[in-house]
Amino acid sequence: MPSPCSRREKFRTGYEGWSMARTVNIDFWKARWSEQRIGFHLPDVNPLLTTFASRWLGLKELDSPAALHDRRVLVPLCGKTLDMIWLAERGARVVGVEFVEHAAAAFFQEAAIGVSVERRERAAVYRSNQQGLNVEIWVSDFLSLTADEVGVFDAVYDRAALIALEPRLRAAYADRVVQLSHPGTQLLLVTVEHDGGSGPPFSISESDTRAVWSGKFAVDLVSDEDLLGPEATYRDRAYHVYRERAWIGKRA
Repeated sequence: MPSPCSRREKFRTGYEGWSMARTVNIDFWKARWSEQRIGFHLPDVNPLLTTFASRWLGLKELDSPAALHDRRVLVPLCGKTLDMIWLAERGARVVGVEFVEHAAAAFFQEAAIGVSVERRERAAVYRSNQQGLNVEIWVSDFLSLTADEVGVFDAVYDRAALIALEPRLRAAYADRVVQLSHPGTQLLLVTVEHDGGSGPPFSISESDTRAVWSGKFAVDLVSDEDLLGPEATYRDRAYHVYRERAWIGKRA
């Protein structure tokens, strides 16, 4: 298992090795998955999730398989993150949404989880058929999904979705999260701010993050870490600023 230092060196949000000059589009994502250039994927559970899950979900105890019993958790632009398993093992009903079908198939295959696939007009839906592990991945355009299709959610976990989208799409993304949630839905959000040019990951300031969610979710900054600290190894990458922030929010 990678050391905490190795996680830090991949910026944890994980786009190590990606060109900052690119813009986000579905063909871009498909090419990266096809070429296995997926430095954004972490080989273990994101430490920000394990650190802040109790506060995010308002629970003191999360080690029980029933801790999150039947809570519906949305994971936009989920890739094949192991964070979904971590949540499902605690009883959550996890629904990931992903542009690239290869990522959905790889999640179930690599985790050795039995799966069924339902083909719909606007999505392919991958569902775990392993008892006690409730995970679905919808292969679809997150910005066009409706509550009629996927329902509404008690919690939203955005590990790297907002920062994967071009800034022009941020308002549409936040609006979609609102449409797929209900008053009181809890949000755990990870953002980055850097001076490395365009993305992904796209840089977003503290003030712009608050503006994106203004009137939708009341967000509180719970972590603000300099990933170019004294022990970091990325000073030769032309970054002078690279901060990773974690936020907890609640829908109004």
